[in-house]
Amino acid sequence: MRGIARSGLPRKDCDIEPEGKLSPVPLCGNPTVVANNPWDRVTVVLVTYNSEQVIEGVVASLADAPNVILVDNASDDETVAIAKRIRPAIECIVNATNRGLGAAVNQGFARAATDLGLLLNPDARISTNGVAALVSAADANEKAGIVAPLLENSAGRLELSLMGPFEHTHHPVQTVPEGPFCTWFTTGAVWLAKMDAWSQIGGFDEAIFLYNDDADLCLRLCSAGFHLLVVPEIRGTHEGGMSVPDTPYVRWLKDWHQTWSHLFLLHRHDSPVAAARQGRRLLWRHGAKTLLYTVLMRPKKVRGNWAKASAAWAFLRGRPSH
Repeated sequence: MRGIARSGLPRKDCDIEPEGKLSPVPLCGNPTVVANNPWDRVTVVLVTYNSEQVIEGVVASLADAPNVILVDNASDDETVAIAKRIRPAIECIVNATNRGLGAAVNQGFARAATDLGLLLNPDARISTNGVAALVSAADANEKAGIVAPLLENSAGRLELSLMGPFEHTHHPVQTVPEGPFCTWFTTGAVWLAKMDAWSQIGGFDEAIFLYNDDADLCLRLCSAGFHLLVVPEIRGTHEGGMSVPDTPYVRWLKDWHQTWSHLFLLHRHDSPVAAARQGRRLLWRHGAKTLLYTVLMRPKKVRGNWAKASAAWAFLRGRPSH
């Protein structure tokens, strides 16, 4: 079987091992034994920012994992204290300022002494059996740079976004492909990464503070000849948006960084001309909406549109994301 894109076209550069070799990739509930403890080859990296609502659950779920690194981006709540209470020996890197998601992940993986690293959102979960299956799939596919499970929320709703060739925006899909497949994007909530591939491309680009850092890394991995493998038989859970509290300030930051990072992605992987064109469109569109909603006295709409217009203006002026 070959990899598929969102459109259903195969990734012709991504030959998954023949069916006979791929069959040892196990179902989540019945993994092939890859070691006495599959976690032994894996370093888990958690990045937190005011994540006290979810940190207890994710740290407790990693009881079998001997190598866990928490990188905290200057939380002003009890995130780190709760993590240490649940797991006193947890390795913590506490940043004095919020360095952004990508930079924090790079800090954590820089300390990894294993050949595999698991990037795990604080609001995501994967079982020991799931990790065993991911490790087995990574071993069976030499060119895989990242292996990911199929993600669902706690209600069982599918969370699957894919990207086709020459695309720079990922799209949700509702049909689960049959069997493992390659793609050009997989959501970074649960990633098993090969550390040699990660090091070869330099990890996340720290110019991106938040959002689209996973898309940028996926595209760079593909350009370097690595494959992104999704194994639907392996399941993980992800409660998107639960890693940080939902405050007006956080919503403003999300809107700002989603816009800026989208333009950055276009600039790098499409063209500076395309990024500038899109930036001007976003500036005019959201600037006009900001004025409209100001007149209509709808502050939430003003805030969101002003954040997007501000980000577009900042990008067009060459301002960094942080």
